[in-house]
Amino acid sequence: MGSKEEQKIQSKGLIVQSLVYLMRKKSFHEIKITEICKKAGVSRLSYYRNFESKEDIVLYYFNNNFEKIIGKITMMESISYRELIEMLFLHFMENLEENKLFFRDKLIYLISISTDEYMKKFLKVVFKDNDHDDFILKFLQGGIMNIMIGLMTGEESHSVEDIAVRIDFIYKMLSERTEI
Repeated sequence: MGSKEEQKIQSKGLIVQSLVYLMRKKSFHEIKITEICKKAGVSRLSYYRNFESKEDIVLYYFNNNFEKIIGKITMMESISYRELIEMLFLHFMENLEENKLFFRDKLIYLISISTDEYMKKFLKVVFKDNDHDDFILKFLQGGIMNIMIGLMTGEESHSVEDIAVRIDFIYKMLSERTEI
């Protein structure tokens, strides 16, 4: 990787960290791009080379987190649906405080966009033979998103392992009944 690419990644990281830091102090919608740039120590030009909007920062944050999970699962010889769900929720819980900030400021639609995109990528890794029902997986994606919301609001209190076991059970149960 060249130094320009490294600088770009570093700038993006600083911008994301700055936004999250500022969100701990005030609402996402109150934060100005100038504040983000100042906190990150980057110019507005650098900001706009990397992001078109504050929403793009949030998408980058989630996409980058999901890329870390993809990196882990592609290094594994094989992975079950249950193990995938467990990895996903472990990572989500490790970042729960930041996730709550995004939820608090009504950015759930950005979490949903990123989650939907990456669940498709995750499932391609898990189901290499494409032996799955897309309708069932889409249904489960909605359930996963609702559990994430429950964790952010405090309405959900199951352990990561329990969540993974339950979702895997539901997946297996639905998969057995694919004939309509």
